[in-house]
Amino acid sequence: MAALPGFPPLTAAPLPPSTTAKRVYFIRHGETDANASGMMQGSGVDLPLSILGKAQAAALGKRFESEKVDLVVVSTLKRTAETANYIKQFHPNARTIELKDLVEISWGEWEGLPPTKGITDLWKAWEDGNFDAASPGGGESPIDVEARAVPAIYNILRQCLPTEQNIAFVLHGRLIRIILASILNHDLSYMNTYHHANTCINVLDACKDDELKRRFVNGVQTILNRGPSMIDAVGASLPTTPNTVTRAVGKALNPTLAHPNDIVFRAVVLNDTAHLARL
Repeated sequence: MAALPGFPPLTAAPLPPSTTAKRVYFIRHGETDANASGMMQGSGVDLPLSILGKAQAAALGKRFESEKVDLVVVSTLKRTAETANYIKQFHPNARTIELKDLVEISWGEWEGLPPTKGITDLWKAWEDGNFDAASPGGGESPIDVEARAVPAIYNILRQCLPTEQNIAFVLHGRLIRIILASILNHDLSYMNTYHHANTCINVLDACKDDELKRRFVNGVQTILNRGPSMIDAVGASLPTTPNTVTRAVGKALNPTLAHPNDIVFRAVVLNDTAHLARL
């Protein structure tokens, strides 16, 4: 079978001299038995990959054989590290960082159980814009997850080595939805517009510029003071219409989370699963 085409090159738009860019991949782990059975699998369930999950991860690793990977970031849950190892077999010199702040959302007392009416009601609360809502027994809300995970992403971008230009984050489904809605839209009402198949690949470019200024118009980030080549730098595939009820409620923004003004993410490819066609 012919090799899959590579991802688009890093930041096709011309960049000013003061700007640095990094290619960032947000990748969901391979399937576990909990995924296959529909079990609630958050930070309190730490299962290895299933047989299918290993096959998915192997296909994922092959997908990255011809891509550059300088840094791999995983959570402390084994399903992310196990998935990442299939990428690292083609990039043995890539540094690995493990972060507890990047674990999946906690489902509290519903961890390890099939979905109940309670979880259905919780999902409905999120759809209605109540992103402070959480499962009982110490579960987390989307606001809670955003507050711990998104700063960790920014810290990695600030603290990684200059030579670490291509960063693969191998993480979790709900977590990735929250991260993408936060860093691309600054608005958690976009959370469910992002899909998250097992081993799906989301390709973003992160541009850092001390002179950069940005604003958000209808939830879409726009680059200012950089000329036409940097205006509306978000890729066309980025969802632009959140849940209208959520927008009206106005609870989608986290007032305690400060996004830096000098880092902007550009969506390049979202939810790529072409490698799974080989299974």
